[in-house]
Amino acid sequence: MAFEAAKTLNPNLTDIDALLEVTRKLGSEAAEKAAAKAEPPPSAPVAAVAPVREERPVVRSAPSRRASRSEPTRRARTETPAPEAGLILVTAEPAGLGVYVDGQPRDITPRRVEVPPGRHQVELRKGAQVLAQHSVNVSAGGVAVVAESPKIDTPETEPVARAVTADPSTLKDDGSLDLVALLDREEPGTTPEPRRETVTTPTTDRWTPTPAGSRPRLVAYVPGKSASSVQSALRSSLPGIQVDVVARAADLKPGTPADAILAPPSAASQAGLTTRLSAQGGGGRYVLASFNPIPSKDALPALTVAVVGELDRKAMPERVRSILGTANPPRLRRVTKPEDLLSSLQLGLAQAFLVRAEDFPALKQRTRQTLNEQTYSGGGGVGLVVAYVDGGRGETVGSALRSMTGQGASELGVQAWAAR
Repeated sequence: MAFEAAKTLNPNLTDIDALLEVTRKLGSEAAEKAAAKAEPPPSAPVAAVAPVREERPVVRSAPSRRASRSEPTRRARTETPAPEAGLILVTAEPAGLGVYVDGQPRDITPRRVEVPPGRHQVELRKGAQVLAQHSVNVSAGGVAVVAESPKIDTPETEPVARAVTADPSTLKDDGSLDLVALLDREEPGTTPEPRRETVTTPTTDRWTPTPAGSRPRLVAYVPGKSASSVQSALRSSLPGIQVDVVARAADLKPGTPADAILAPPSAASQAGLTTRLSAQGGGGRYVLASFNPIPSKDALPALTVAVVGELDRKAMPERVRSILGTANPPRLRRVTKPEDLLSSLQLGLAQAFLVRAEDFPALKQRTRQTLNEQTYSGGGGVGLVVAYVDGGRGETVGSALRSMTGQGASELGVQAWAAR
């Protein structure tokens, strides 16, 4: 376009080089004009402006319902501290009464109960019986004390039989007889005094002899020994006698006919039979053992003594009392086998244990602790006795036992029999 303009402005120029020169000049002039138009007029200097960051729209979601609830709670916890708790100290005589605060159980006395400040209702109970009520006001960080010695209504207890012995002289025509029961009546703060009362047993509890033509029968109960071992030994030593050994005192009761009973004295009396023979020798020796020194005779009833449950619960206290020779029996903890006696001592469930002398060495070997011991023998009819069934062949059984030697005598630990 610049060449066409040069040719139009100078139609007389025919030389190509001259036209090109004119074209060049026209192009330079046009460039200068264009630059002059584009250049802005001079002005005062302008401070540099920082680049503007492009702002993007931010979409805010609506606050969740959980946030709207938790935020005020968190702010309240931060701004308002919880009041300091107080204490209620509850003591009572006797101890062990139930503690209730505002109707809720809070263990037994003595007890320290932490509660919020304010007024609280405190109750002392024994079972369902409310013994005392108090309304206490507890300040923040304060202590309220409730001390009571409530009167406890103790219902009169029924007498409990400790031993029962038969009175053969009261045998009646209808087959009934009187039993003399030694009773304890437990009363708080007093020593139970035994007293005697008489009751009647029906005829169905009487032992009956074996029929003529059969072998005389001996029923035996030897506590602390294996029933099968005793039975085997007696059968081998008494060939003309039918011997049956029971494992528990409760099994020593009328059932099949028998002519004689071999048992501890209390068990024979409980069976309602009269003792005719008593054993002499090792069978009547017992050992009282403890990790502590053995107390005096008068202090023995205050102990808890572990024993093998040879007899039922009614007869066992009298049996132990007769062995120890005390006025009253100690508290008893019954176990099923001699091995449990040592465990009762080690766990603090008893302060001493009473065991047959022949079983004591094995127990002594089972512990490294020192056992203090005291031996009792022969007191109060301790050992084994033989009782005859009325109308039976008890004399025949007794004669066989008196002449018994060998395995049977060794198993029982009997050296001789004495008539009673």
